[in-house]
Amino acid sequence: MRAVPHDPPARRTSGGGAEYDRRTDPDLDAVVAHEIALLDPAVRGDPAAVRRLLHEDFSEIGASGRWWAPTTVTEATSATAEGLTADDFRPARLPPDVVLLTCTARRNDETTPRSSVWVRTSAGWRLRHHQGTPR
Repeated sequence: MRAVPHDPPARRTSGGGAEYDRRTDPDLDAVVAHEIALLDPAVRGDPAAVRRLLHEDFSEIGASGRWWAPTTVTEATSATAEGLTADDFRPARLPPDVVLLTCTARRNDETTPRSSVWVRTSAGWRLRHHQGTPR
């Protein structure tokens, strides 16, 4: 299976920001908007809001190498709500209902390459897997 690259946007955005370089594909726009929402302190501080964006089989490998389950990640995100931004969003379709989204997360002087796999469900786009890679 080959990913179909999408022109990478060059604009920077922060958690909750609206400055994503919009493309013509509404699915890719929706996925990027959901990823940005997960950076927003108001969303990160609300476990129910985070859960609404996660797939029922969600998993995460954090930058520390730790595996996270949905219950633990919703608790942990509220503790890390401030100062997280991201830029260089690069969405790519895999099958029609799956999007791989890569970006660079920033907090203070640290940068972390991130990748997220979003899956379209009957409830909309949900985050199935997320990984942060330390530099």
